[in-house]
Amino acid sequence: MRIHEWCVAVLKGRSTNMRLTELFQLCTKHYQGATFESADALRAALAPYGEYIAIVTQHYDYVTLNDDGQPDAPVVELAKEVLRTHDNRYTLEVLWRRMQDRLAVTDNLDLPTLKAMLAERNCFTLEDRSLELVRLQPKGETLEVEPLRFKAKVEHAVAIDLTELTQTELRQLKRAIVAELRKRAENNRELQAERRENRRIERLKTIIDYYQVTDATTVEQLFSDRLITKREQMCCMEVGLVTVGMVYAWVIAHELHVSDSELRKLAQKRLVKIAAFHDPELARLIPIMSFPGIRRAQRGMRSND
Repeated sequence: MRIHEWCVAVLKGRSTNMRLTELFQLCTKHYQGATFESADALRAALAPYGEYIAIVTQHYDYVTLNDDGQPDAPVVELAKEVLRTHDNRYTLEVLWRRMQDRLAVTDNLDLPTLKAMLAERNCFTLEDRSLELVRLQPKGETLEVEPLRFKAKVEHAVAIDLTELTQTELRQLKRAIVAELRKRAENNRELQAERRENRRIERLKTIIDYYQVTDATTVEQLFSDRLITKREQMCCMEVGLVTVGMVYAWVIAHELHVSDSELRKLAQKRLVKIAAFHDPELARLIPIMSFPGIRRAQRGMRSND
């Protein structure tokens, strides 16, 4: 299979669009017909096949926040808030879309206006970046190529003739194979459990972002939004904890996020749950905790769409 046919097959499996650097990594790893030392070498190899594959350059603005703590207009403050939740960096277009989803104050804000507002403040850095994308041409989409199946390379593989093994050696081999299969199944279960936990944390982060839960959010507000129960609210009030930040500070002071024995007490488990709204990563350390308010909040977000 020639290089352009190989790339067409890869692109068909990736929605006909891929970064040039990513395609270069796949070529050097799996393509046996040639070796490319750089992405430029791959670009040169694909140049004669322009009727099948096109390499285009996409330009975009990249925004970085160096927070100086100075108060700004509501729109600029919203941009800062979105950037803080994404490591103080984002593309301008995605930042604008995220701001559109957050507050009504951005209803009449277009992309050029936002760029001009950010350029006026020294705490924002705007960079003009580019990204090279590889796309299929119309003729490439109809080109008949065999589907690719990538296989991991096995080094030092040794073929074993089972007919030459004794019964004892054959039984040992079977036990080793069964043990390896069980090990792989166990690793797969652990990976699936980790993925489920990650999805749970991401859902919680989505709810926190939607309801704008911060350390200043009161426990009463959490109850009114149906994220916690009345018993959980009363538990906080009895201890004298009014805001989520106060609950979080109380939990950290008592080290409940690392002490399993302390979590056996019902009242303290409720405090840990509420503290997790301040720091979602806290929920990752306490898998016995559940957040039933997430489903209700998700239904509320879908009804508002």
